Amino acid sequence: MRFRHPSTKAQMVPVRKSHFRRHASRYVLFAIFAILLIYFFLPPFANVRVMGVVNGNLTPVGPIFLARVDQEMASCDTLVHRDQPLVLVSNELLAGQYQQNRYNAEKAIALADNEATNGVLVAQAAARSAQATAQAAVANYSRLTAVYRSTIKLAAVQAVGPVAVAVAHDQRLQAQSEAEAAVATAKQMELQVTQLKVDAKAKILTAQEQLKVQLSQQNSVYNRPLLAPVGGELLDCHAHLGEIVAAGNTLFKIFQPDKAYVTAFVPPTMVRNLHEHATAYINIPGMGEIPATVTSIQPEITKLPKLLTRYFWEQPQWTQYRLVRITFDNLSPSQRRRLLFGERVHVRIPLESWGKRMMENF
Repeated sequence: MRFRHPSTKAQMVPVRKSHFRRHASRYVLFAIFAILLIYFFLPPFANVRVMGVVNGNLTPVGPIFLARVDQEMASCDTLVHRDQPLVLVSNELLAGQYQQNRYNAEKAIALADNEATNGVLVAQAAARSAQATAQAAVANYSRLTAVYRSTIKLAAVQAVGPVAVAVAHDQRLQAQSEAEAAVATAKQMELQVTQLKVDAKAKILTAQEQLKVQLSQQNSVYNRPLLAPVGGELLDCHAHLGEIVAAGNTLFKIFQPDKAYVTAFVPPTMVRNLHEHATAYINIPGMGEIPATVTSIQPEITKLPKLLTRYFWEQPQWTQYRLVRITFDNLSPSQRRRLLFGERVHVRIPLESWGKRMMENF
C-alpha cells in the first residue's frame, strides 16, 4: 500500500506590497525629520580657532611747519588724553624770520637814537646862534633908540638940524626891523629844537614798540606745545630732543581703544565656512572670552605677521591667510582701556549649520 508523502519543497508565501510601502514612508519621514532637526535645532559643535591681533586706526600726530623738538612731554606706550601736550616744538622757519625782524627793529632804535642825538645837537647849535644874533640885534636897536632920543633933544635946543634927526630915526627903524626878525628866527629855531626832540622821541618809541612786537612774535614760535588730537595709547614715538622735523612728518601715532577691533588670520580653506555677522569670541589675556561679531572678510591673500609666526611652516613663503575683521560687542570702557594695540589674541568662531544660515539669509 502506497502512501502519498507531502512535498518537501517550500512553498513561497506572497508578501503584501502595501506593508513595505507603509514602513518605507515612515523611514523616509523619520530621516527627513532627523535632518531638519540637525540642520535647524542642534547647536553647533565645530569651531574655527585662529590667532588674531588687536588692531585699530592709528591717528598720526606731527607738526604742520618746520619744527625743532625742544622738550618731550609724554612717554611712549602710555595713555594720553585729548589736548594733552606731547612735545614742545619751535617753528624754525618763522623763528629765523622773526629773528631778522628783531635785528632790524634793534637797528632802527639805534638809528633813531643817533638821529635824535645828532639832529637835536645841530638844531640846538643853530638855535643858540640865532639867539645870539637876536640879542645883538635887540641891543643895537636899544642903542639906536637912545641915539634917536638924544638927537631929538639936541634938535630941540637947535644943536643939530632936521637931517640928523631923520637919519637917527631911519637907523632906529631899521634896527627895530632887524631885531624883530632876529628874535622871530631865534624863536623859530627853538621851536624846531623842541619839535626835533618830540619827533626823535616818537621815532624811538615806535622802534621800541616794533621791537616788542618782534620779540613777542619770536617768543610765540618757541616752545609751542604739540597737542594730542584724540585720547588713546601713544605709539610709534619718533620725537628726539633737538631734532629738526619737516612739516607733515609723523612724530607719534595714537591708538584709540574705543575704536579697536581684531584682525583674525584665517586659512583660505576655513574661510568658506565663515560669513559676515557671524558670532565670534575673542580670548584676551586677563579678560577671558569676549563676544564679538564678524564684520568683514577680505578677499586678498596676505602673509602672517611676525608677531604670530611660531613655526617654520608659518613663514610667509609657506603659509597665506585671509584677513577677517571682528568687532567687539558691548565692551565696557574699563575693558577697552585695557586693550593694547598689536596684542595677540585667540579667536573662536562657532560654525553655523547650513540650514540655519539659509534661514537667516532668507
